[in-house]
Amino acid sequence: LLTVAVLGLLLYYLLMGTPPIIGEAPPSGPAVASNYLVAADNWQFDENGLRSHQLSVADMKFFDSAGVSIITEPRLALYTDGEPSWSVRADHGLLNDQEEHIRLSGEVVLRSLDGGPRLDTTEMDIYPRSKLAKSDQAVAVSDGSSQLTANTMEADLDKRRVTLKHKVEGSYRAGD
Repeated sequence: LLTVAVLGLLLYYLLMGTPPIIGEAPPSGPAVASNYLVAADNWQFDENGLRSHQLSVADMKFFDSAGVSIITEPRLALYTDGEPSWSVRADHGLLNDQEEHIRLSGEVVLRSLDGGPRLDTTEMDIYPRSKLAKSDQAVAVSDGSSQLTANTMEADLDKRRVTLKHKVEGSYRAGD
């Protein structure tokens, strides 16, 4: 029976190719990351054992000397009382391990999961444990038929409070 299993596994690898965990190693040397993760998920829990947040990335390169990780295609789910409440996605990010801070860049979208507002910007700082978000870049907030824009914003996601700052403009379209 063991022989059949081994032959079956060998046949599978021959037909399907090398499994991803045996892929080509990343480069090494003084100017490269100390650790690489591919398709990684990380769950964090609060002091009561409830989910606090989940970070999923396409890949992560950790640099020991700087205490930072460069992440690609980050997806962050924030939880309130163990239930998902906000989601964030971006093209890229920089994770600061000392401050538990993530700087997201590219197309950044922060969305309330209860049908509330959506915030779009090109750069955003997220503090997952304290559930705070900040951006010093132009931000657009849409919620149903209303749209607001501002040059900067701060958000307390637990309190569901978004503060728009500097050149705030808005529009509202009445329903048909």
